[in-house]
Amino acid sequence: MTEKKKNGQQIAKETVARFDAWVNRMSNEDFLAIEYRGKIKRTEIMRNCGCGRPALTQNKKLQARIEEVEDRLRREGVYAPKAPIKSENHKEISSEFGRDAYKEMDQKKHLSQLEHENLSLKAKLEYLERELSRYEELSDSLYELGNLTR
Repeated sequence: MTEKKKNGQQIAKETVARFDAWVNRMSNEDFLAIEYRGKIKRTEIMRNCGCGRPALTQNKKLQARIEEVEDRLRREGVYAPKAPIKSENHKEISSEFGRDAYKEMDQKKHLSQLEHENLSLKAKLEYLERELSRYEELSDSLYELGNLTR
């Protein structure tokens, strides 16, 4: 027997259900890894939910769910908040990100990298100081025995 084909509404409901299941499996760190300009990367949604780009543009329920998740992530501080920017006419336009939000995110990332590098360099310095003290003791011993001149 042939399987009954699904109509567009059924497929749309299944896509939303797959998206919800995927969101429930994700942590805030996972969402941060797939963030692009304050939004979830659409290619990641398509890959993990098994849908195509038309589902993202035509499925209103899916669009609403994506917006809800992104808003929740902004409220929790995972993504930078939406920031109003001014156009040439000096009237406010709501945008996903202002330049300051990008700058702040870049600074946080850079700070994190510098902190990591600082910690690794401190560990290396501590190791090298221990090694140096070993060789200083050896040098002092050889000097006392007369095998080494200063």
